[in-house]
Amino acid sequence: MSCGLEQSGSSSRKVKVMEVQNGLDDFQPMDTMILVMDPSKRDKYWENRDEKMTTRLNDTVHQLQELERRLKSLEAMQEQVSPQDRPKVQREIEVTQNIIRHSRANSVLMRSHLQVNDELEPGEIASAFRSINKDIDNLCRDISEDLAKSYGSRGSVKLSSSLDVRDMLAVQKILYGSTGVPSALIESFAGKGRPIDEFMDFSLMYLLNRELHHHIFRPFHPLMTREQDETISQTYQGVRRQDAQVISGRWRISTFQAHQSKFAQSIQQWLDAFRSGLTKEILMPFLVAVYGNAVRLSHRHEQGLASIISKAYRWNQMVKTDVILLDFQPIMFPNGTRYDPTSMRLLDPKIAPVPAEPIISTVSLGLQSSEAEGGGHPVRRVWQERVMVLTNDYFE
Repeated sequence: MSCGLEQSGSSSRKVKVMEVQNGLDDFQPMDTMILVMDPSKRDKYWENRDEKMTTRLNDTVHQLQELERRLKSLEAMQEQVSPQDRPKVQREIEVTQNIIRHSRANSVLMRSHLQVNDELEPGEIASAFRSINKDIDNLCRDISEDLAKSYGSRGSVKLSSSLDVRDMLAVQKILYGSTGVPSALIESFAGKGRPIDEFMDFSLMYLLNRELHHHIFRPFHPLMTREQDETISQTYQGVRRQDAQVISGRWRISTFQAHQSKFAQSIQQWLDAFRSGLTKEILMPFLVAVYGNAVRLSHRHEQGLASIISKAYRWNQMVKTDVILLDFQPIMFPNGTRYDPTSMRLLDPKIAPVPAEPIISTVSLGLQSSEAEGGGHPVRRVWQERVMVLTNDYFE
């Protein structure tokens, strides 16, 4: 879709549906430790992180004291051993000195961490994110219901199934970027169509989630060019692997703010262009393919869409500029990904999940929080909100 402004002079670009879908297909999970907890344990984990950091700091201080005593002992020993043994003792001295330097650096980072407090708690951030998901759900169901009442019949023939759409090839292309891929959201593995109301609900949710994720949540900054985003994102991943969260979080804030100030005059223009492109190039072509050329979105629907886009942009800006001690990343899985209960939850909790069953669609985005440890270690990740997905069993 046309996303309006890509900040490379005044040029504009068009991001095709295929490119967005390919971006999802290319999704690869990072090196990570994923902790899956129920909400009460998850909140307790983050609430106690300062106490845990204090314990780690005390342990490091004790370790430093032991190492410094060990270093003095080795230095005294070096004067007493025979000349042929001195190189061996010297190597031990150098190893001990390196460990001491590393421990002192860790001690400084932990002290810095304990001196930083974020005003926003993880629970507040996750709650604001769930509000966006709820708005998406409400808008999509509202559009689906209103259009079914106004355009759901062709004369005496009523659209009852996803197989009754006006232009199946166009529907497939908009949803999947191609007509040659499995279309499980459109029909079952046995070739049976989906009920039209549910097909419309889930298709609209998928399209809106996909575009918000691709254009607002996934980039380091939404207004960057693709090349800029790749460069900054790769650099930031390196910073997070090398440095602890306090340092990497401050790097993220200062870098995002620098680009935000650069784009300050263009943000509202970008948001308007994004909404216009999403409406004209994705949603309306999809609705026309389902109901025909007479279909229209109401002013109320367009206002709801604009509100969601603005809310998503503000939330994304908030977590990238107002929070140091954690990073937050919305997550969406490509269609066909195998169901994984550690990162996904089913729309209908009464359905018993089948391990490794392919998902049909993402119903609502998930949310991960993460904390960088530095020193070459992978970041520590926690699911604040697992991705809500749809599988074929929902329709059985």
